[in-house]
Amino acid sequence: MVAVPQGERYHPLFAPLLIFEVLGNSLLLGLNVLTICLFFAKRRIFPRAYIVLVVSNVAFLVIDELVGSRIPFVVAESNPSSLREIFRGAAYSVIWVAYMLKSQRVKATFVQ
Repeated sequence: MVAVPQGERYHPLFAPLLIFEVLGNSLLLGLNVLTICLFFAKRRIFPRAYIVLVVSNVAFLVIDELVGSRIPFVVAESNPSSLREIFRGAAYSVIWVAYMLKSQRVKATFVQ
């Protein structure tokens, strides 16, 4: 209904936004599974994969919010918790990226 030009809530950005969300969430799910496998295998590449995961997640949220803010119906239905979620994700990313890069424990654990 939102991606069909005859729909009452149609906007030209709805279809690309929905495709972006499906593909982005699918890729993030795959990256989550890969990261979990690397973690349990204690692979050396795990810290880099985890950094890519958390930074990609924040980037996905920011792009989703920016594109969604261009659609009037999405703006009318949005709530302020989405911005809070972006800031929470960014803070989480800063903390864990720094830990993955600087921690001696991480360097000693993921050696294979």
